[in-house]
Amino acid sequence: MMHNKNNYTLYAGLTNTTTAAACFDIIASALTETASGHDESGQNIFGRPLLHVSARNLGQAMGLASSGIRASATVTLQALLQDTEMMHACVRRHLPVVLVAFEREQNENGEGSFCDTRVRRLAREAGWIQLIAANHQELADMIIAAHRIAELTMIPVMVLADMTNSSAGHVTFPNEEALRTYLGDPDDMIETPTSGQKIIFGKMRRRITNWFHSDYPVMLGADKSGLMHAFEAAAGGVYFSEAAAPIIDAAWDQFQTQFGRPYKSVETLGSEKAEQLILSGGAVIAALRSGAEQLKIAKIKAGVANIRVWQPFPGTAVCEAISGKKNVAVLEPLSGGFVQEGPLYRETISALQKAGENAGQKKSPPYPEYPSINEREKPVLFSGQFGTDVYDMPEKTVANIYEHMRTGGRRQFFIQLDFTGTKSSYPKQQIHFQNLHREFPDLNARSIGLDESAKTMIATSPDIPGIVRRYEDRGAPYSRVASFYDRVGFFTESGQTKAMTADPFHALPVIPSATSAFHNATAQRAMYPVLKSESCTGCGQCAVYCPESALPMVALSTETLVQSAVEQTIRAGKSLTEMTPPVIKNLAKLLHPMVSENNPSLCDLLPVAAEKLAVQMKMDSSKKENLIAQANDVAQYLAPLPAVITKTFFKTPEQYAKGSGLIFSLAVDPHACNGCGICAASCSEQALSMQPVNPASEAQLQASYRIWEALPDTPGATVKQYLDNESYNPLAALFLSRHYYMTQLGNRRTDQPAEKIALHLITAAVEATAQARMLTHTSAIEKRIQNLTDKLQNILRDALPTQSTEHLLAAVSEHGTERMSLDALIGKLGSSQRFGVVDTVWIERAVYLLRDLKQLYWLLTKGPTGIGRARYSAVISGNDTLAWARQFPDNPFLVPVMVFSEAIAPDFVRGIGLGQMRHIIDNIKLLRRADLELQNAYLPSQHDIQIAAITWNDLTEEEKNLTPPLLLVTDATVLDAMPAGDIIALMNSGLPIKWIVTEPATGGKQNMYDRMGLNAMLFAQRQTAWAHVSPGYPADMYRSITACLRSQTPAMMCVHTPMMIEKFKLQDMYAMSVESRVFPLLRYIPDAKKKLAAELLHLDHNPDYQLDFVTEKNVTFADWAWLQPMWKSHFSPVSKPSSGSLDIRTWLASAEERAKHTAYYEREGVFYLLSGILAETCAVVYDAWLQLREMAGLLSSHPVKLRAHWDAEWSEKHNSAIDTLRSEYETKLKQQESNHLESTRIKLRDKLLALSGYQASGKQ
Repeated sequence: MMHNKNNYTLYAGLTNTTTAAACFDIIASALTETASGHDESGQNIFGRPLLHVSARNLGQAMGLASSGIRASATVTLQALLQDTEMMHACVRRHLPVVLVAFEREQNENGEGSFCDTRVRRLAREAGWIQLIAANHQELADMIIAAHRIAELTMIPVMVLADMTNSSAGHVTFPNEEALRTYLGDPDDMIETPTSGQKIIFGKMRRRITNWFHSDYPVMLGADKSGLMHAFEAAAGGVYFSEAAAPIIDAAWDQFQTQFGRPYKSVETLGSEKAEQLILSGGAVIAALRSGAEQLKIAKIKAGVANIRVWQPFPGTAVCEAISGKKNVAVLEPLSGGFVQEGPLYRETISALQKAGENAGQKKSPPYPEYPSINEREKPVLFSGQFGTDVYDMPEKTVANIYEHMRTGGRRQFFIQLDFTGTKSSYPKQQIHFQNLHREFPDLNARSIGLDESAKTMIATSPDIPGIVRRYEDRGAPYSRVASFYDRVGFFTESGQTKAMTADPFHALPVIPSATSAFHNATAQRAMYPVLKSESCTGCGQCAVYCPESALPMVALSTETLVQSAVEQTIRAGKSLTEMTPPVIKNLAKLLHPMVSENNPSLCDLLPVAAEKLAVQMKMDSSKKENLIAQANDVAQYLAPLPAVITKTFFKTPEQYAKGSGLIFSLAVDPHACNGCGICAASCSEQALSMQPVNPASEAQLQASYRIWEALPDTPGATVKQYLDNESYNPLAALFLSRHYYMTQLGNRRTDQPAEKIALHLITAAVEATAQARMLTHTSAIEKRIQNLTDKLQNILRDALPTQSTEHLLAAVSEHGTERMSLDALIGKLGSSQRFGVVDTVWIERAVYLLRDLKQLYWLLTKGPTGIGRARYSAVISGNDTLAWARQFPDNPFLVPVMVFSEAIAPDFVRGIGLGQMRHIIDNIKLLRRADLELQNAYLPSQHDIQIAAITWNDLTEEEKNLTPPLLLVTDATVLDAMPAGDIIALMNSGLPIKWIVTEPATGGKQNMYDRMGLNAMLFAQRQTAWAHVSPGYPADMYRSITACLRSQTPAMMCVHTPMMIEKFKLQDMYAMSVESRVFPLLRYIPDAKKKLAAELLHLDHNPDYQLDFVTEKNVTFADWAWLQPMWKSHFSPVSKPSSGSLDIRTWLASAEERAKHTAYYEREGVFYLLSGILAETCAVVYDAWLQLREMAGLLSSHPVKLRAHWDAEWSEKHNSAIDTLRSEYETKLKQQESNHLESTRIKLRDKLLALSGYQASGKQ
């Protein structure tokens, strides 16, 4: 039979080097009827046209298989975690789907990979058949065999690929005819393969059953309960699962016949005579087999058995392989969950037990499908588990495993996983080792195959990070930053991770706060930013856009700067006897006007100022020389730090008040800066340039940063002043304070800089808002403590005897010394004086209350960390959300963070929020008690019950403001996948949840539809604050964030995080996304005073927000798409647009034109025809912008109608007024004409009379 040309002909019969993902795609395109990506052309090997799909996922494959179409899919672990119900449904519906799961994922450092075995457990529990492929050739072969197995057993098959999807390998693809013979056409009628199926289908059935057949209509997936559910489960096991094993074996035999490559469910690999056997599967088999071969050369009877089918477990074949062996080690990856025995080991134990029960039962064995194994034939079983990052094992390790079995070692052991070392040249680790050995003396016996050389750690002198020096670390050991550095940070940074051990801390998926600061980027930095002081304006743009938080700023008075430099110089060991406080103050006064000229160096000017001061103070020559020398010492200390005189911070303030100017400075954090160059690209004044790194520059960076660390922070009043300054970037103003700048730390991941920038800006704004509230809160607590203390003291004072001063005088005189204790004085007075009565119950209650208030104050202001209680908390949800921020051992946060990799669960977030509320309410209960006590109104019998019953709804607005916000951080894909009901429920929870959504806005029609739906849904809620913000528009971003934070309702903030594109500045990306309307800025803050929702929606920070397009640039989504790699193929160059094409802007403006014409795009004189998908997406973006304008009341038929009505009404009134004015004017005009004529007549008469010799009166 001849078939039309298909894409598979390019590979059939040839050996290719291909990635694992491409291998799947090639096989899938040949056998199934779908093609992924944008290629809609081609046919499969059966002549069926390929259907275009965006991705081959499980749900789609189930739909195709239900209709009798051959289907396959590839899936990630995270997708499977979300699709567990679908996996069960696939088995229950008997859909012959083939699912390829790439078990390995690339390590975050790019070196090696790790295997996540949860896939196996999920598939096993659902009832899937599981095959494991150790290499690329096996992957291709097993996908093919899996289709045959699935279609004959009517059970879905999962191929576990023990490799990453991007790994490359050699694959020889079978020829087409052999494939067609082996699998057959899905529409073929075949002989029903099992007895159970014959009862259901008869002697013949369709190769792939079409359950959704219009000629044989049935309901598939009906719900069953009780006895009917039990029947289904039992029948499925007996008639389908139990029949699978012989079909699988037959499929292997047929595969070898057809393609020449042999496969078995369990391959003994020539180990029949072995005494010591290793049973395993997957990629590690190659190393095990190689190690066993080396031992055979040494006359050691070692063997390896490879399991290719993991489900249904090939118990019969396994028992036959291990029967008669002395020892068998079952090796498998660690499966997690703290289970000491792996699933493969447990299955082997179960199979061996069944075979053992068959011994002596030849006539009626209880397990007839199993062989009989007596006690002499039973091997000793060992369970060995290795790390998920292991691809292979050194031959020495393999030999150690066989030796471990031969010498009767522990039955359960770990491979290449060290629990404790013996010696370390790092003292703190040595102490840790000793503590572990004391508590667990047998730890070393649990591991074999250890690399002894890894334990010999290279002694290095650690550069203790500033964060470690700053933290006090009084909390539980697991939360201590310094302890984590000693156990983990030092070794990861010095490249000695093999010297680490699996101590008890590693049982926790916990990272203390701020550990990202451990990472030192010096080694990866080839370039570094150099500041040109004379060009710097102090705008802070570089610090705002630095993704690694590596450019801290400061603005200080001259006196503060000099004072700090003097203190640090003294700490460095210099004697500065002349630098007294008055001298420092006067020195700064002289220095201040000197630095305002031309950005001179403080290093040069300090000695000059000192000399002038010495002259003014008329010092003798010796003191003068000492002062100048000491000023030189201070200047040398300050020399590495750039001191910048700017118009913003120095010259403009000086115009209003002499001496008020501030010196601006910018340091580079040498640990954090990776030399990305984003800072230099963002500097409009070109004050920063990237220069090659050299030893001198590294020393300069270290020195300047250490100086910055020692400087005082920018005063809060200065930060507030520039926050209120509309001409200054408010986010840069925040970053003047290290308390806000260091809310987010950089880390070793260099990807996704826009996400880092956005999160840094948001956390700084959150910290600033929450810190102001915290300051008010702690001040109020401090006042309560003082007032309660005063009240307690007054009560005790009033109880002292004061009626007779004579007795008091006598007691004091009798003592005979200048001082005496109060208790001694009271003893002297004795019973001669009557003391007042005190309420001991109240005093006890007040003392306990004071203790609790002081403890709360300490926790808020200092606490175990030394920096006080965290001002907010965060939940990161979604597998890809902030991937750079959650990878061990880096934690860039300084607040509690919960990582929830699975799809967001609203109930989980609400639970976290409610738990946080409960702790806050406990604090508020304490404050309410204190207030009642101070008012003398506290009645325990009444108020204890009332206070104990306080809930969130009982709090005042002021009390709710004390609650730290909970940031929920997700990416846009998580939001898109959430049901609308879950979003609404979370936004209506009433809790202070502030949802941050990172949005790359790469475009896509469905993505834009999702945004339109979300906007409409949030708009309809009326009580939810929401905003779209972009770091490219800092003033709007700051205002929107703070407005959302101050809102008492939950809030959602979508922040633009574009993908970095080479040759394009980040600021240009921000601007283009807003100008093209793909990511419009908006702010919606609920306000009970405003009746119309349209009044609350603000779009006014968008350029030309009243218009369809930005007038000056006239850009559309096509301009944005031009920058995105994913859209490049959608622009087709043409020499000249055809008559049926319209410019994209004209095309968008008319729905009629869209239906009649195609769209083209012009760029730099070149015309491009836009694909249908791109043109449609442009239209969706355009329509979404119109929708927003309509929601905001800027574009609506109602204002148009009202305007027409008003125009008509005013026109009528105007015309009426004009008619009245015209009439009055004409009357006045006629009167004036009549008066003028009369006046002229009289004048003419008088003139004539005069000429005639008569007077005007008529006399002669």
